[in-house]
Amino acid sequence: SLHAAHIVSDRLSLCTEKVWCVEEEWHGSMGEGAGKGSTPSAEEGTRVRVCVRLRPLDMSPDKALYARFPSDPGTLHVKAPPEHSDRPDREFAFDDIFMGDVTQEHIFKSVCKPLCTHVVRGFNSCCFAYGQTGSGKTYSIFGESGPERGIVPRSLEFLFAEVDRRQRVMGSSIKATIFVSITEIYLDQLYDLGRAVARGVVGRAMSASPLRSEAGGEGGAEYVPRHGHARKGMSEAAVAKHTDAVKDVRKTIRTEIREGPDGGVYVDNLEQLEVTTIDQVMQIVNACSALRATHATLLNEVSSRSHTVFTLSLVQTNSNTATTVRGRLHLVDLAGSERVKKSGSEGVRLKEALTINKSLSALGSVVMALNAGSRAGHIPYRDSKLTRMLQGSLGGNAYTTLLATINQGADSWDESSATLLFASRCQEVASAPVMNTAESLNPQLMRAARLQEEVNALRSELEETRASHATQLASLLVEGGAQ
Repeated sequence: SLHAAHIVSDRLSLCTEKVWCVEEEWHGSMGEGAGKGSTPSAEEGTRVRVCVRLRPLDMSPDKALYARFPSDPGTLHVKAPPEHSDRPDREFAFDDIFMGDVTQEHIFKSVCKPLCTHVVRGFNSCCFAYGQTGSGKTYSIFGESGPERGIVPRSLEFLFAEVDRRQRVMGSSIKATIFVSITEIYLDQLYDLGRAVARGVVGRAMSASPLRSEAGGEGGAEYVPRHGHARKGMSEAAVAKHTDAVKDVRKTIRTEIREGPDGGVYVDNLEQLEVTTIDQVMQIVNACSALRATHATLLNEVSSRSHTVFTLSLVQTNSNTATTVRGRLHLVDLAGSERVKKSGSEGVRLKEALTINKSLSALGSVVMALNAGSRAGHIPYRDSKLTRMLQGSLGGNAYTTLLATINQGADSWDESSATLLFASRCQEVASAPVMNTAESLNPQLMRAARLQEEVNALRSELEETRASHATQLASLLVEGGAQ
């Protein structure tokens, strides 16, 4: 019958999925090769993948400065504007080039979905957005709502669905735990935004703020647009009150970067928040977004004045093979480079701009030193907090993708050209991703996972005790009533 055919088809599909999972184990992602006493598999010679995204611009094709032709989709052709007629036209070759009409879904599938697949296999991955202020970095990484949601929510959707599929196919033998953290580098100081969420200080400090409804983390699975938009039209007194509330919270969440015995870097006492649903993660993201440093400049109405790093860690344990692997995904929204003369920055905004440009310059120096053709013996990771945090993702243990965002306007030609040159240099940076087995995992993360398992076991024991006591109480009440 048709019903029986559907049953057979479903069973065949389930068996096929199980075969895929077993094959993944056999090839080492969760198999015996990743067990105790084995050497993690390294994939040598993996270079940084570079993609370029052009922000939409209403301009006739004959006046456009940037073009990509169907016959050569991997090459971006750049014309010099009339005011720079002395400059030659240039061509840049990249892994992917996205013109202004490309959707957010396409960006995720091309840029970040491969990175998420590596995370599921137990590798580290990183995607960082680089470009001039106002070129679409935050829109690409976080996005807006609905179809306009960005890489962060779409990555969560993919990873949660993949974890669910694995557990459905492999059953109780696979245990997966997901942690998230959000850090911010502002004026070259590091802040653990997730710590504010864990301690509940965001809601308390922001309770009198006009942004309370967004900062309180009561939203759903969609990203709340940056709070600079919400501040538009507010009185100066209200904005000042909000700013003071953020400053109060920041005083409690400042942290530092430390170096481990193996030479790797980590954030001191970083708050690793265990999550079980996408809604839960997006509530955390929305709460943290209220603390991000964003202000208006002449170039961007809601300019990010800090670098933000969203990190998701997926820890998977296979009880059949007694193996544990961890994949980590860093999604980095870099503050945009800006020319002070154009942005009109003064006072605190000027200090922010200079610090941002200095850290991005340090990033450029690291890329130059890591260039495959460079003979530099020293890599200047210590020149800024940003390069220290990205140390493992640039030339280290991670699959890395750069998403360079470009303003197509003639007035941004200089800055866009600098972005393209930086992106071109990044293609020469190689890394060596290594599967993260139990022996190589972050001790803080593993301790958090063990403690969480103990908590879950105690909760189960408590529920059983309560149920037993309830049964005994009911029995006693019945006996008392009978007497």
